This record gives sequence, structure tokens and C-alpha cells, in this order.
Amino acid sequence: MKSNPIILASALAGLLLAITAYTLVKTEITAQPQELSAGNQLGGPFTLESASGPVSLSDFDNKLILIFFGFTSCPDICPTSLMTTAASLKQLEPEQSARIQPLFITVDPERDTVDYLAEYVAFFDKRFIGLTGSMDEIEMITRQYGAFFRKVTLDSAMEYTVDHSAQTYLVNSRGEVLALVHHSNDPEPLVNTLINLLSSSRL
Repeated sequence: MKSNPIILASALAGLLLAITAYTLVKTEITAQPQELSAGNQLGGPFTLESASGPVSLSDFDNKLILIFFGFTSCPDICPTSLMTTAASLKQLEPEQSARIQPLFITVDPERDTVDYLAEYVAFFDKRFIGLTGSMDEIEMITRQYGAFFRKVTLDSAMEYTVDHSAQTYLVNSRGEVLALVHHSNDPEPLVNTLINLLSSSRL
């Protein structure tokens, strides 16, 4: 796939913002991973489109799946989260990271095509899969997972941005949400949660 300079510029700008925040701020962890009980109502199976075709949670049997809702034009939260996730995977043993599949679901399906998403997420880690669908599908899945997003009109060339929730959902191939990790530029909470869940019987 030929690199699109606009996509790479967007990802790089966001990544630079994220690196700056991590280097200069290095915030304390303000929200610990939230463990969920087996009876929680969040989650569920779904199928969305990637650059390589349809993707379902059931495609990743016995894997721990990381789900993040965002969009490629996001200036800070999304690149920070993707960078943190990539850093977390690098801290795991190879056999551990091989059992994890990160998914980035766009909340801006009007602008984020499958090819655009594929190139954007690969900028952070080539194991990431970018997913999109119709607006109805995205709205349904965000409701399933207790996430939110809303379009905000801008008086600029971008026309609009999207406010959205920023937690990472850790789920199994059946769509059961096992834990939530809140937005942070520190990979430690995610690393610890990944290690704990990889030894869980709930995958």
C-alpha cells in the first residue's frame, strides 16, 4: 500500500503531541484498570469492515482483544492511546503479545475509510486493525460497550470534530468485557491488566 502523506502527517502530528505529553507531563495514574464481574452487561459480538475484509470478534478465538473507539483526525487522545498500547505490547513476552489483538473502531465513518484506517493504525503498530461500518452500526456497537461519541461542528476547514470516550476495552472472542483501562500515557496499567487476563480462564 502506497503511503499517503496526509495520513502520515496526521498520525505524526498526533504522535508528536502524545510524545510531548508523555515526556513533559508523565502524569500519575489517575484511574486504575476497572475489573468487571462475569455478570456485567457491556459488550457483545459484532462484525465490521477492515481493509482486508470483514472482521468479527469470533475470528480471534482464545485471544485477548483490545478495543478502542476513536478517529484518525483526533489530535491527542487517540494517538496517545495507540502509542501507549504499542508500548505495552513491547513490554510483554513474544508469546504473550501473540495472544493479543488490538482493534481501533472509528467513530467518524464519514471520513475514515478502511484504507485510511489501515495506514493510520499501522503507523503505530502493524498488528493493529482499523475497523469501520455504517453510522448505524457504529452507534449500535458503542451503545453495546457503553462508549459515547458526538459530532461537534467547527468553524474551520475541518468542519467538525468528534468528542468520544477514551477507555480501552479488554474483551474475549465472545464479546465479554473483562476489564476497562482508562486513558493514560503510562503503559503500566495496561501491561499489568494484560498479564493478569492472559492467565485468566475467561478467554
